[in-house]
Amino acid sequence: MATFNPHHDNSKLYPAIREFAAECLLRDGSVLQPGLTLWTSENLEELDRSFVQNPDEGDGTYYVKLGQQVARGSPDSRKLMAELHWLLFAFPSDISQSTKEERIREIWSWSGEDLPDAVPFLDHGILEGLGHAGQAFNNHRWRELTYLIGALQVWKKLPHDQREENLTKSDRFIAFLDTVRIPGSSGQ
Repeated sequence: MATFNPHHDNSKLYPAIREFAAECLLRDGSVLQPGLTLWTSENLEELDRSFVQNPDEGDGTYYVKLGQQVARGSPDSRKLMAELHWLLFAFPSDISQSTKEERIREIWSWSGEDLPDAVPFLDHGILEGLGHAGQAFNNHRWRELTYLIGALQVWKKLPHDQREENLTKSDRFIAFLDTVRIPGSSGQ
């Protein structure tokens, strides 16, 4: 991720990403609803079954098809899907903060619950983004999501101390991502 863009303020994004990494990638927690345990291998496996292994090539918008794919899953797996979108939306600045928040809230609501009005990680300063992701990001978001779910499944199999070291040394984290190959995703 870029560290500087003179057109976007990253003063809230980088601390949020660091907190996300500690809370979710190390402790299986939640960025949108503290106290929940969402970023688990079990929830990722469920999303792999309902989304990755269950592609919907039919008619309908991305969000309609996504809702249908995850409908059979547990409420926690649907909440995790919302948080995965939060992560995917962290970089792009060519999607408005309001749209990002609306979509994340919509996906979360599929769990049968609504997010509270004030969610610190939905702050527009965090959701501003840093750069243009491009048209392919929007048209192939399912590929990004497929890669993300697969990479996280591999990540969760690493010993805790190795995950912790990978997060403290960016070159190690990049090397980890370079090793992950997910068929059908952008990470091939």
